[in-house]
Amino acid sequence: MNHTTLDEIRSDGVIRIGLIPASDSFIPHQSKKPGLDYEVATLFAEYIGARPDFHIVNEREAKRYLTQGKIDILASPYRSTYTERFTLGPPYDESTLLLVKHRQLKNSDKIDNLAEGTLVVIDDSRELKWLSQSKYTNRASVGRNISAKSRDELFKLIQNEEFQYSIVPSRLFERARFYYPDVAKVTELDEKRSTAWLLKTPVDPSLFERLEQFTLNLKDSGNLTLLQDKYYGHTKDLKYWDTIAYIDRIDSILPDLKQYFINASKLTNISWELIAAVGYQESHWDKDARSYTGVRGIMMLTEATARQLGVTDRTDIRESIEGGARYLQQMIERIPERIPMPDKLWMAM
Repeated sequence: MNHTTLDEIRSDGVIRIGLIPASDSFIPHQSKKPGLDYEVATLFAEYIGARPDFHIVNEREAKRYLTQGKIDILASPYRSTYTERFTLGPPYDESTLLLVKHRQLKNSDKIDNLAEGTLVVIDDSRELKWLSQSKYTNRASVGRNISAKSRDELFKLIQNEEFQYSIVPSRLFERARFYYPDVAKVTELDEKRSTAWLLKTPVDPSLFERLEQFTLNLKDSGNLTLLQDKYYGHTKDLKYWDTIAYIDRIDSILPDLKQYFINASKLTNISWELIAAVGYQESHWDKDARSYTGVRGIMMLTEATARQLGVTDRTDIRESIEGGARYLQQMIERIPERIPMPDKLWMAM
């Protein structure tokens, strides 16, 4: 009896999934903020009753891992360079290529009209394939073999003005510009292309059919839209100077406050990151903050709320943060049990 790939996955209880690290697919060392591809792949593993075994690979390794059968599927949005040798599965997102630059460089809406500098791309990438097929000629030189191991590192190099230009997928730019605010969009370079699963050719129909069913259900249920909004919805509201201020406060203020947020998390079972986010939204982590209505402190508590929580000094860092966390906990507990997370949290906020 011939066993299908899906039979083997179910027998082992594990599906091996390849991920290419990037701000829009997977964020290394931040398992609580894994990225869209990571979450979609995790949901697919649950859908077929398997545990996801993630293999973090670069683009060159991804090809080899698929060919050698070290991974069952690849979940990453940059696949146009693979289509001759591999099979694209059902699409679940889309992205276009963008020309980006350091913000201080003279603007241009055309790739053929750039100021002098270096345009860098990652080897074996969709961006390099586009560049090789274009008729690009410019004063900006083209660098390929650079020290960057990923597109996120590429953003960092441009942010630090080590290089001037690059070509990146739009989905990556939407998230990465929050971390690298001096990297600015110049123009779109091609049409939108679908993000899809990648499988070894010849593909096993059993696995492909389950992928199709899962992706269709993910779209029809509205869960895909929710995930896209989770990772990309907020990016439309980002303002340059607000982002600069936020990054500066992460470096200059958060280290001194982090333990207070962690202690409040232990008291309330609310993640310290969420408590810190509320504090930043309220006061930008200013312990002496005060509004015209009289609310004060990092968590901007009213006098009445402070009395209810037993907070005697609203400008005291520990009291304010722990009081604000307990108040959020009380709001969450007021929401009926029938309301699941994260809806309960949204309503409490």
